[in-house]
Amino acid sequence: EGYYSVEVVKAELTVSKSSDKPQIKLQLKTVENGLAVVIDEDGDSVFEKIEKTKDRMLFKYYPLTTKAEVEKMIKDMLKFEGDEPGEPLLEREYFQSSELLTAALEVLEGSRIYAQVSVSKKKDGESSSWTNLISWERAEKLGLLEE
Repeated sequence: EGYYSVEVVKAELTVSKSSDKPQIKLQLKTVENGLAVVIDEDGDSVFEKIEKTKDRMLFKYYPLTTKAEVEKMIKDMLKFEGDEPGEPLLEREYFQSSELLTAALEVLEGSRIYAQVSVSKKKDGESSSWTNLISWERAEKLGLLEE
């Protein structure tokens, strides 16, 4: 679990092996060691480096079978910023058009963003993890950019 500065290694439109439905697959590589939130001796939340997590791969999948899933994908894609802080790298239209989507995904390759990995454990001992993209504005509010 933690926060990671990541770079998009590959972004592609694929078909899910389990459902045979269209999806977007992001391959993300951590560009530095992650940060975990820990409670210090004063009871304050602070960041602590997660050693040996640089250059690890994370994967994020976006199913594209419902309107809500497509909207979630678009919302996340708009978190990638261009040269202008706070402005998306690509506008919404690029992710709404099937003709432009593949090219838009290629543009994302090499872009950086923050990702949060969360893990939940079930009663039977199994665990599940989620990777969520964080906007630069949110990363700044969390204090990730100061590290």
